[in-house]
Amino acid sequence: MFLKRVLFVFLGSLFFFASCKKQPISKVEVVPRAADLQSQFERLHNATFSDTLTAIASKELQSWDSYFLFSRFLKEHFSTVSASQALELSQELLEIASEMRDSLKLPVLKTKSMYARLHVLHSEAYRLKDMSAISSIKPREVQLQTAKIIAVFNALNSKINSVYSRKIFDQDLRFDESMFEVYPQKELLYSPNEQRSFPLKRGASKKRR
Repeated sequence: MFLKRVLFVFLGSLFFFASCKKQPISKVEVVPRAADLQSQFERLHNATFSDTLTAIASKELQSWDSYFLFSRFLKEHFSTVSASQALELSQELLEIASEMRDSLKLPVLKTKSMYARLHVLHSEAYRLKDMSAISSIKPREVQLQTAKIIAVFNALNSKINSVYSRKIFDQDLRFDESMFEVYPQKELLYSPNEQRSFPLKRGASKKRR
């Protein structure tokens, strides 16, 4: 009787341990480590400057020093930049954008459409500066904001090129008509509002009745 009880307890223990081993192991959600997030902030991204000034526009803008300061700063530091670097440079970028917007003196460029682009560029630079104070900001958000600033700058360059291309085109159309000899009495012969009859040539037959 005693042996039966021992055997029963032994078999029950084996069954219990076997059933425990078959229990599925619950999955633990992996939370991104601080080191992984930091590496994302340090990852470099390339920017595309699709619109640059033409030779004519660049020459006309020689007196606008703050434009060239902004252009050099943006291309030097943001052509290849990480989210961390973009945030560190955001304050200086905003200051240069403000100076460029407020120093526009060229009459041909002082239009509503040009100032609209300058204000948008300043606002986007200001937004990047605000991101540097947000502790929960994500690297992807900084990257998209940086790309937006460069896109607005490309649009600004495109507008400047368009303005000076139009200016050159208008200048080419202004010519002195006095260089041409005009004969009003001869022009009348070709006036579409005048119907003139010309004499028949000698030998031409008249129409039969």
